[in-house]
Amino acid sequence: MILAAFLYILLPVIIFLMKFTRPVYFAIGLVLFVYLLIVAMNQPGVSSGFNNGQILNKKALLTIIATIVVFVIWIYFSGIGSYSYQNWDFWVRNPIYNDLISKPWPLYYNLSLQEQSVTNLIGGEWVAFAYYFTYWLTPAFLCKLLSLSYASSQLVLFVHSLIGLIIIYYLLSRLFKVFSLKITAIFMGFSGLDIIAFLLHTHTLPKLSDDLEWSLYYFQLSGNTTQLYYVFNQTIPVWIILLLILNLNSPKLSVAVAALCFAYSPWATIGLIPIIIADIVHKHNDEKFLVRIKKWISICNMLIPLFLLIIYGLYYTASNGSNGGKGLYYKAMGASLSEYIPLFIIYVLTEFGLFYIAIGTGIRKLRYSLIVLAELALFPIYYIVDYNFFIRGTIPALFLLMIMTISYVINYIPESICHTDTTFSDERNYNVRKQLLTALLIIGAFTGMFTFTRSIIETSKGSDYLQSDISTFDDMSNANEYQILTVNSQFFVHGFATKPFYLFISKIGL
Repeated sequence: MILAAFLYILLPVIIFLMKFTRPVYFAIGLVLFVYLLIVAMNQPGVSSGFNNGQILNKKALLTIIATIVVFVIWIYFSGIGSYSYQNWDFWVRNPIYNDLISKPWPLYYNLSLQEQSVTNLIGGEWVAFAYYFTYWLTPAFLCKLLSLSYASSQLVLFVHSLIGLIIIYYLLSRLFKVFSLKITAIFMGFSGLDIIAFLLHTHTLPKLSDDLEWSLYYFQLSGNTTQLYYVFNQTIPVWIILLLILNLNSPKLSVAVAALCFAYSPWATIGLIPIIIADIVHKHNDEKFLVRIKKWISICNMLIPLFLLIIYGLYYTASNGSNGGKGLYYKAMGASLSEYIPLFIIYVLTEFGLFYIAIGTGIRKLRYSLIVLAELALFPIYYIVDYNFFIRGTIPALFLLMIMTISYVINYIPESICHTDTTFSDERNYNVRKQLLTALLIIGAFTGMFTFTRSIIETSKGSDYLQSDISTFDDMSNANEYQILTVNSQFFVHGFATKPFYLFISKIGL
């Protein structure tokens, strides 16, 4: 399954290199990734599979089957596959997938064919398209290859996402050496205590269709269900990449594997970099600093990040992108310090602080506890471009917090996140703290539950639950001004012929 996880992440990147870049870059990337695979699959313990190759017993099999059934229901109501209510973000996710299937690669658009109301806003020239759409490339490539219908293409995307969740569950189970419904439940339900923030500010009970995530106005750490229901194209691959790093637990590969995140989410990559740096400088026993650094020096760690930075860095920066500037977060949100500070304190407590308090001194046994705490506390202080720096940049740290929480609940610390001991049994009042942590998890799960029930309620209304204002970026006549300007600023590349990516890397697509 480690091989399956790598293929899930690498295939879309290879497809991008094959179809969007010139043959020399495809060849370089293919050699680097095949070498990465060979090295990874020869790491100690990888070939033995789950729990040192032990055969699955009946209980484990039933747990896996139950988890897959629950995942099918969970993802069915996510909007992926267009089978249920779609949240706002799908207004742009749907046409990206549709155009990747229906249009030649690389993607170009002739804006002169748009209606005048559109060209008045963004002009009428030829433009290229640049965005982190890597996640869709495998299903889109399959659909193009087989000339599948719209309905079939939606099923392919649904199955592709389901496979991603199954891989994540396997990697979590492999990390903790057990197939458990506790892991399933925590993975699906993990979130901050948004319902507490909602109650504090509204003094009323939420309705089943309410969105609890933005209860603190300026602050939001998306729970796992919310991430799946809004930004699955980023979170599914980022979760897999982080779990690959932890399962391999190999300094000679960690930087290379982490660099793959850049193909899926530049925001999450920003959050992953400090985690990797913290791991590099982490003191293992009595090793000297230079000895630790040498462990991280390898062909994979040096060449793959550099290659991906050049290819995807030039690709992403070809578009104008969001132009929200940078500065102190509270100023960017239009808040005063008197508004910001009380909400920030509540944010710290409800989104992650109480989890740390519940774990108590046991937190010192967890290798990533300090860097996760620092990221979650510091990211909402400074603002870069837009709020995605905060809410998407913290995806890796939040997932690590979930992993640390699972570790405490099942009383086992995997070697890759272990700082000292491998259990918490010797911690004072461990059982009491475990019960407190379980209570926090249950309270946090209300956020995902309300996201889930809102989807069921909206889907049950029977019509107009899909985001269908734009089905293709070739025709934005039904889009509003905000949507048109957003697509233009974040995705369209004007004057692409002068951009380095299109001058030196991209295939000629016109």
